[in-house]
Amino acid sequence: HVRFRDIARGGLRMVYPSSTDTHALESARLYNEAHNLAFAQHLTTKGIPEGGSKAVVLCDPIVGPVGDLAPYPQECQAAYPGKFVRRLLFDLM
Repeated sequence: HVRFRDIARGGLRMVYPSSTDTHALESARLYNEAHNLAFAQHLTTKGIPEGGSKAVVLCDPIVGPVGDLAPYPQECQAAYPGKFVRRLLFDLM
């Protein structure tokens, strides 16, 4: 999660890699993608007091029943808010 001010607006991007190789590639560029998306949002909101922000979540590919790698979007999205809040609380302690 990247933000350019304490009060910021942005969004959430979920990345669902189709293979372990794609997961490694996405993992290497994850921060840059979040930073660039947050900066673009920051420029978009320059006329209001809020800054720009963006969260990017990289989900693990999971082996499906037919042997191919298939992500489970609902589980990944459902797990994000709790983990994000726990991280915020951990940083405040």
